[in-house]
Amino acid sequence: LLIDIAGLKGTKIGDAEISMHHANFFINHGNAKATDIASLIRLSRKKIYEKFGIMLELEIKTIGFENSDLYPYAI
Repeated sequence: LLIDIAGLKGTKIGDAEISMHHANFFINHGNAKATDIASLIRLSRKKIYEKFGIMLELEIKTIGFENSDLYPYAI
């Protein structure tokens, strides 16, 4: 809901996109790189934190990224 309210639906980086139908889904349009998805995660977390003061937690487990790689600010 926060991603939707922040106006992030449809945001694209590379070939990855935040779904227009459900903001909790990231779509690979065929050639998205893991770094594209990671960038969308960081962007989403940054925008939500700036707008609402809430740091989103991931519902997924990532492989190949340190936890700190997915935060928009140094922690």
